[in-house]
Amino acid sequence: MASRASRVTANHRDALQVVVICLPHWLHEQAAMDAAEAGKDIFIEKPLSVLMAGCDRIIEAAHHNNITLMPARTQRYYQIVARMKEILDSRGLGELIMAVDTWYKPLKLDARPLWMLERKMGGEWRSWTAPT
Repeated sequence: MASRASRVTANHRDALQVVVICLPHWLHEQAAMDAAEAGKDIFIEKPLSVLMAGCDRIIEAAHHNNITLMPARTQRYYQIVARMKEILDSRGLGELIMAVDTWYKPLKLDARPLWMLERKMGGEWRSWTAPT
């Protein structure tokens, strides 16, 4: 017997215009390929894939199926980032030659899902905190 979720999805699949992919990194490529092949526009959290070749396959599938592929870059909507862009666009500081952006926040490794700690699953946190 099909689950309620699969029945709803099957009943509304044609009405979907955009697929939002917010999954563990190692699942991004297959979900994006499925959405592209279904002709659905894609809004996908970064990274596109855990492999460069996977990114290339996703981009090619988007072109081949004539859909929009938009990687999520949510920081651009942070108030401080929007203000920084206003300052730079005003040229009040002169011409921009180079910019460096550094974010400081606690890693809280104990609060992260295990896949974020495993490189083969798309996680990188462990490599930042201890030698591999």
